[in-house]
Amino acid sequence: MTRSAFSDDGPYPGTYGCIRGHRARLLDGSGNGGTPDLRGSLVAWGSQVCGPEACDASITSVDLRTGRRVVSGAASAQPSNFGPVLVRLAAGGVVFWTGLGRAPRETGLPNVYEVHRSDSRGTDMLLDVGLQVDPFSLAVAGGRAYWTAAGQPKTAT
Repeated sequence: MTRSAFSDDGPYPGTYGCIRGHRARLLDGSGNGGTPDLRGSLVAWGSQVCGPEACDASITSVDLRTGRRVVSGAASAQPSNFGPVLVRLAAGGVVFWTGLGRAPRETGLPNVYEVHRSDSRGTDMLLDVGLQVDPFSLAVAGGRAYWTAAGQPKTAT
């Protein structure tokens, strides 16, 4: 089985995926998708579309065999300045992901990072939040996620 997924910001922007190495399926036409993550026939990615006041962010995973969305949902309950940073697929199609919450400049508050777990039931669980979360440390093995915060290892299922 040949499988691939990629984001393209060229003349046909979007996130594409295919399972047999040909006929790539358009998964997200926004042109704002992040780097996809592959596991078996599943692909997951985060995307963000911003307007003048706020951004809408979402996390999505799709089964490339069927085109069915497995996980699909907003990354935050309301439009905000929040966006996905890194997306990782775990066993069973669970999506672990990190996000950046940008505080409005006028508040003087710092930006914070979050670690989330999203599943096919539409459940999004906040696992960690703070200034010390390293959003690029997120990794998965089996059904477990690993990341660091303040230099200390953290884990969740």
